[in-house]
Amino acid sequence: MKPFPETLIGNSVEAYLNLPPEQWCAIEDSITSEAYAEYLRCFRNSQTICATCLDYRGIEFDLKHDDENRGCKLTCPVVVLWDGKATRLEGRR
Repeated sequence: MKPFPETLIGNSVEAYLNLPPEQWCAIEDSITSEAYAEYLRCFRNSQTICATCLDYRGIEFDLKHDDENRGCKLTCPVVVLWDGKATRLEGRR
């Protein structure tokens, strides 16, 4: 698909960032005007757009590793933080 998403986002950064808020986060009004301005500034940089698209494209690779490692236990110390509004991740270790 490259460079189709990059082209669409780059040609209309505001339209991309103005998607309905529930597409960005689970908590309404959690993106302040200052944060939005920073997103806008960053997404005017083509390298930011490219990196964002590459992150989405990497999901297939991540899911493959998840399947390969399912049931394995971590051997290193881990700190897990969450709050009361976080989505529960079933089956994640």
